[in-house]
Amino acid sequence: MMKVNLNFSVIICMSVLFFSEALKKHIFLRNYLSAHEIERREYCKIKSKGAKLYPDNISKYIEYKSGFIDEIYKNM
Repeated sequence: MMKVNLNFSVIICMSVLFFSEALKKHIFLRNYLSAHEIERREYCKIKSKGAKLYPDNISKYIEYKSGFIDEIYKNM
């Protein structure tokens, strides 16, 4: 009989759930921006400015654009 490590199984299940939710959000954002030109242009501006402000700090760059993204997620 095979012994199952339940802790490992729980970690795998939680990881799958997390990445599934993250993937859903990513796809929603992609589709939303494809369908909304004004928001897409604004997002491009935010990304460009964030890249100039934080060229060596990915955490700050992500933080800089996250407010805009969070507003879009409210449409989910």
